[in-house]
Amino acid sequence: MPDLTPDEVESRRATLNSLLSASGKLIDAQADSVHPGSPFASEVRSFVRPQSVKNILGPALLLVEAAADEIQSFLRLTEPPTQSKAPLTCVRASLESSALSAWLLDPEIDASDRVKRLLAYLYEGLIQKRKLYREKQHSQIIVSPEVGTIDLEIDRLENQAKQLGFPPVLDPKTQMKRVGIGVRFPHITNLIDSELGQASAYRLLSAAAHSHMWAIAELSFSRSSDSTATPGFRALEKGISTLTWQYLSVAAFKAFVVALRRRFAYLGWDTVPLKSLLQSISDELGVRL
Repeated sequence: MPDLTPDEVESRRATLNSLLSASGKLIDAQADSVHPGSPFASEVRSFVRPQSVKNILGPALLLVEAAADEIQSFLRLTEPPTQSKAPLTCVRASLESSALSAWLLDPEIDASDRVKRLLAYLYEGLIQKRKLYREKQHSQIIVSPEVGTIDLEIDRLENQAKQLGFPPVLDPKTQMKRVGIGVRFPHITNLIDSELGQASAYRLLSAAAHSHMWAIAELSFSRSSDSTATPGFRALEKGISTLTWQYLSVAAFKAFVVALRRRFAYLGWDTVPLKSLLQSISDELGVRL
């Protein structure tokens, strides 16, 4: 990956901002339409419980919007004066949102598997919610329902799975403890690998998000020429290099493209304008899709 000049970084920042703006306009132009021949419409017609398929759209499409928001935050945080750690966590979050949306909108699965994935995603969210609401110190910050209420939501999901004929998802060792609903929710790193092919980038960004100093130092700082530094210590200057900026921006862009393409394909939207937009953006970024 060739290094960039500061002017080239600014040009590519403008390019990515134009992607977010233009793709948003394409989505807004078709947001209320679903093509009758789309995979979504077909699955609604054929699945035993149409509402279960319809319920997929809310989370899947919101995740695409979240990915766009996280990319925009990355672009803003790397404008001078550049932040150090925060841009890394934004790109990491954009990979998560893009991968989750792509997983739910996977064109290679049928309605049954798609509903199973939605149930698994919702179950995982409720498990995390229950852990949080058990912490009483949050009572002054968020409205905490009784944990039993969350358990009822989980039971409702499981009953829905049973009604649809999905077998229980149990611990393979004991075959007793529930570990999922529909399917077992995959580890996020594995999900990013299978949907985006970016497990290595995610591991690197996770190391920085978890405050491992080697990752933060490599990605967000450069060696200083300060001659007064204490012997045996590296003097560092805050700032994301142009090479690192390019690496992060390309990772976020490629992930977002996967989620965008799947959104358009699943709803049967006209993909010609999207293809034209993505080709133009990829040419300006020097990225092969």
